[in-house]
Amino acid sequence: MESEGRRTRIFAVNDSQPPSGGCVSKLTSYMSKLVDTSKIDILLSELKNIQAIDTIVGGPVDLADIDSAELELGFPFIDDFRVFLSQYGNIVIGATQICGLERTALDVSRRGGENVVVQAQIFAEYNSETDLGKKTVLVNRDEEWYILIDHNDGRIYSFDPFSGKFEPQFDALEQALTDILRRRLESYQ
Repeated sequence: MESEGRRTRIFAVNDSQPPSGGCVSKLTSYMSKLVDTSKIDILLSELKNIQAIDTIVGGPVDLADIDSAELELGFPFIDDFRVFLSQYGNIVIGATQICGLERTALDVSRRGGENVVVQAQIFAEYNSETDLGKKTVLVNRDEEWYILIDHNDGRIYSFDPFSGKFEPQFDALEQALTDILRRRLESYQ
């Protein structure tokens, strides 16, 4: 990963065939995607300045750990989620946990292991009649409602276990993260 101003370049490994010709620049272009994280960074900075709320950013996760989580779940993550994981890991703001991955076993024990793999298991336990497909939990509010990332279409859905319905909420992960962080910030101002 390399930083370019307020944008992050993540090298994706989801593609099955790299470009032919062996040129490093072609491969880099083929495997990278730019995601603007500046709004997220600003909101996190503002949240960290509020004394009444704990804001914890898990920190960057290695690409090998991201690949392992994908293998365990059985599908590749969308590139935007790989960027989120590689830059932030996961985010905890008071009682709101934006699920991702932890960097170390210490992180897991300190924060209870709220990661996408654990959340998939919890979802299956509480919602045995609903198939997640290629979705991962972004936010779990006490098994009463969920915000999910669909890794097929990149959209963000809410799920109400009482109705059993998935409802589209956002077209992209950046929109969902910005909305979640902004709402938490507004609730403390």
